[in-house]
Amino acid sequence: MGGFAPVGYGGGGGGVWTQTGEIISADDTGASLEAGGATAGGTIGNPDFAFGLGSLADGGGSFAGSGGHATGEFSTAFANGQALGSSAFAVAFGQAIQANDVAFGTGSVANGGESFAIAGGIAEGASSLAGAGATADNAFDFAWGPSALANGGGTYGATAFGSGLAEGDDGFAAAGGSVSEEHGTAFGLGIVSPGATYGLAAAGGTVSADHAVAFAGGTSSGAFSVAIGANTVSVDDAYKLGTDGGALVSANADGAGTLELDCGANQVMTWGNIATQMTVGAAGGASPLPALPLGYVLVDIPAIGQIALPYFSPV
Repeated sequence: MGGFAPVGYGGGGGGVWTQTGEIISADDTGASLEAGGATAGGTIGNPDFAFGLGSLADGGGSFAGSGGHATGEFSTAFANGQALGSSAFAVAFGQAIQANDVAFGTGSVANGGESFAIAGGIAEGASSLAGAGATADNAFDFAWGPSALANGGGTYGATAFGSGLAEGDDGFAAAGGSVSEEHGTAFGLGIVSPGATYGLAAAGGTVSADHAVAFAGGTSSGAFSVAIGANTVSVDDAYKLGTDGGALVSANADGAGTLELDCGANQVMTWGNIATQMTVGAAGGASPLPALPLGYVLVDIPAIGQIALPYFSPV
């Protein structure tokens, strides 16, 4: 620093410095300061401060140290960070590009304006946050974890964790879930397809209609319908639990209000914890049974074993 001269203890000084008591100050309050191989740009009336080899402070009121580059007004950069936007802050190879952006760690890029990136995250949307290798593309998005991507519509923001993909506004995806519609939620390889507003999918389920729900490999394409297990529900307000072609409970799956209980092919239905008795009441007014039934239905009652229930033609 040219013109520097030793300053005596207790007052006085030399060059551009003045000491008052225990305080040493520069006579030119608008001067920039650089030291240790750093470069300070010297903006008139808005001094920059740079310390350490390779550091650059050239934004006006900026501060850089340990190899950081602070070129935005009032920005700060340390440890090879790059603060390019005004009032931006970058550390440890992070890049803060727009105004008020903050970036920490190698590979971290904050480029949305008031966005935050850490540990390799990329925050491109305004007021977004990304960390641990995730990407937040739009305003108010939040993404965390390797391969996680949040790309909402910019009104509410989307949230993605752990390789989740949340592309609908206000969508939430985690653990490989994928959301492509507003207000959708997906976990564990669940898929909320376009058109499934407020859809919920988990464990490999897929929904493609409003307010539909699918879990454990189910597919729900009817509004307000639910599919749990390896089955497909394709009408509104319908419900299935189990496997199509196997053990299954369904309600209104045909759209006609039918309640259906299915066993697997050639399997015996089991009635558990069912009451039995050895007597019957008085005769009623129904017609007597024919001598021969049409056939018998096998039912397994654990306390008794398999029984054969006769069945008859209704007319």
